[in-house]
Amino acid sequence: MTYSAGILVDQKYQNPYNMGMVNNKEPDMGWIKDGERIQARYLGEIVNGTVESSRVKYGGGVQYTLILDQPVQFRWRSEPSTRVLIDHDQLVSA
Repeated sequence: MTYSAGILVDQKYQNPYNMGMVNNKEPDMGWIKDGERIQARYLGEIVNGTVESSRVKYGGGVQYTLILDQPVQFRWRSEPSTRVLIDHDQLVSA
């Protein structure tokens, strides 16, 4: 690391604005599972589906919106649920 005009520059990248990139490629974002098929535990049941979106919650936890293969009926809802929110620690397989 060196300083150039008051900006910390990593010698490996030679560009203070690309320090997170390797060979001009985006850094690995392994927590993003958009479009992937996953299996998760939701309210004690194993559910399968496709990840619609991935997000980082306030505090750093990861949460996924899962479109279910089979809708789930909850007693407190009149309509079956086709989407559920899954935390990263609820994943069974990804």
